[in-house]
Amino acid sequence: MIDTTPNCIMNNAQAKEKLHRMGLQIQEDAIDGTNIVLVGLNSRGFFIAKLLHKILLDALPNNIFLINLTINNSNAMLPHSMGNNVLYNQQVIIIDDVANTGRSFAYAMYALLPSNCLSIKTLALVERSHKLFPIKVNYKGLSISTTLQERIEMKIGNNEEITVNLY
Repeated sequence: MIDTTPNCIMNNAQAKEKLHRMGLQIQEDAIDGTNIVLVGLNSRGFFIAKLLHKILLDALPNNIFLINLTINNSNAMLPHSMGNNVLYNQQVIIIDDVANTGRSFAYAMYALLPSNCLSIKTLALVERSHKLFPIKVNYKGLSISTTLQERIEMKIGNNEEITVNLY
């Protein structure tokens, strides 16, 4: 029987600290003069992307942009208001809360590749080591080995507080 009692593996203070560290890594890796586009996957990935956007605005005020990418049953949809050339020659970072199998990142890359981005990197607050797709997470807050039966879930509470639980 699977234990359904949550074990907190990351509290709000730890999550914010990890996001700040990843923001510094992104600044260090930034190519001079090129825009960085943070692409948040679905609601929780977009939430993380918005927090990173706030962190990066001080250092890169004119070069950091934010997009929400919705993935639904293997179909990735960019916002309709985006033009075809918005990502051309831009540094793109695809952001999700938890990298489980790599499937969401794979679908996102499939949707973004026709845009001729300069580079595509990935970021996850938590990375699990069980990947079904050949996806490397470039920026990760926490890497954890779990069994296939366990699951990790990020929750957003009042006042935008983050907790990450292992079930």
